[in-house]
Amino acid sequence: MENFPTAAKLHTHAKRFMDAYSAAMQPLSREFAIPQTAAEILLFLANNPENSTAKEICTMRHLKPGIVSLHVDTLATLGLLERKSVPGDRRKLRLVPTEKAGAIIARGRAMQEAFAKTLSEGLREEELACFARCMETISQNLERAAAKNA
Repeated sequence: MENFPTAAKLHTHAKRFMDAYSAAMQPLSREFAIPQTAAEILLFLANNPENSTAKEICTMRHLKPGIVSLHVDTLATLGLLERKSVPGDRRKLRLVPTEKAGAIIARGRAMQEAFAKTLSEGLREEELACFARCMETISQNLERAAAKNA
């Protein structure tokens, strides 16, 4: 375990990642004149259609329900998002990007790809594959630890 980073170092890396990602995506919100969190919610929904409820956005993006609700309302008012009922559960609503959101999503995905390219600079494909496997295992370990401590 001597090669594994300390919790403090992991926290620092996570914070640097989030700050860098936010900075890389900031031009998207300026370009389309929408709040950055709204743009990120729109991209999340486009990239993760299997996680399309407000509750799933809150859980996966670690956002407060009030914030998600505010930005979902903004996106719906702008015609960038539709609320659709979930068959079998009338209380749930799926959030689906509209065609009007296509340009924002395309530009956002291009920016995400450029960010990923910057992060992976200097790494070989086999190193990236190893990193992806390690992150998946660590993620599963985190889920088990959280369930054990719940």
